Amino acid sequence: MATFFDFVSPRRVFAAIADYIAFLPPSPTYEIVSNDAKLLKMSFKDVAMWQYGEREKNLLDVSFTKTSSGNDIVCLFVSSAANAKYTILFSHGNAVDLGQTASFFVRLANRLNCNVFSYDYSGYGASKGKPSEKNLYSDLDAAWDALRTKYHVQEESVILYGRSLGTVPTIDLATRLHKIPGVILQSPLASALRMLLPSMSSTWSIDSFPSVDKAPRITAPVLVIHGTKDEVINFSHGQMVYDRCKNKLAPLWVQGAGHNDMEAFQEFWERLEEFVDSDLGDEDKGMLQDRAFIPGIRVYKWHVPCIHEELCGCHVRSQSVVQRGLQVQHGILFSLQFSEDPVQESLVSA
Repeated sequence: MATFFDFVSPRRVFAAIADYIAFLPPSPTYEIVSNDAKLLKMSFKDVAMWQYGEREKNLLDVSFTKTSSGNDIVCLFVSSAANAKYTILFSHGNAVDLGQTASFFVRLANRLNCNVFSYDYSGYGASKGKPSEKNLYSDLDAAWDALRTKYHVQEESVILYGRSLGTVPTIDLATRLHKIPGVILQSPLASALRMLLPSMSSTWSIDSFPSVDKAPRITAPVLVIHGTKDEVINFSHGQMVYDRCKNKLAPLWVQGAGHNDMEAFQEFWERLEEFVDSDLGDEDKGMLQDRAFIPGIRVYKWHVPCIHEELCGCHVRSQSVVQRGLQVQHGILFSLQFSEDPVQESLVSA
């Protein structure tokens, strides 16, 4: 039987404080309405700042799903193309709802040629319930189930993408999925207490959102993105989460970027494209591991006969051959091109 001290334990007290500080749901920026065909649609308020027209609105498929906590939450599916190889399951930040992120999802879908599926946390937008760490995990679990059952999307084609607080449930779910092709963590949170004590070497028992301790259990390739001038979640959180990941790809540290202006940097979009077009398709990702994606340097790849075949049989790592910026390893030719302006780069022929 629970005692008085169970309810006033330091862990419960800190969890309540962390939830109060972490969750900042805005006034709903949209309403759910039904059209003549009884289909659910999103009606955006002016504050949502919808950037597209009616044609793009028709790409938005809205539904509800119920969480294990009993809350009905809103789900949003953005269709990119019928032949899209991947579907991104996106968990947004703590101070926005689906109305404010819908325009970004359309841009993300078009830019990466991926479908995008997202949801509002309990207590956000038109979702019912109250936001909490416990509900944060059950919300994503319910969205994951809805993506598989309603849209029949297979685990092998789902990219988990979390931004800010959304990296918390993303990391948690990623530790339990072993067939997903990849994970994107944008401005990740290491843990709640580390917001106050960023130099903590170990997680205290009273801490909330302990993502940094879960990160090593992710088996899928992980891309970490963080701004070096992040004023909300210190850059050190991104570095810490990256260091703990076992299967990490080249991170993107966006020089000068804060917490809410990442999309304004061209290298942000270039690295996402690199992740989808190259990282997830490479049989050998070793050449990119532990090498930061540096603005102004692009990496292009061609499959060529492996010059090491007689020595390593393409299954044992051998030293790279480096000649004038060209690197050949296990049947893939990498060419590095240097440019002062990444936008003006042109493809280098090998």
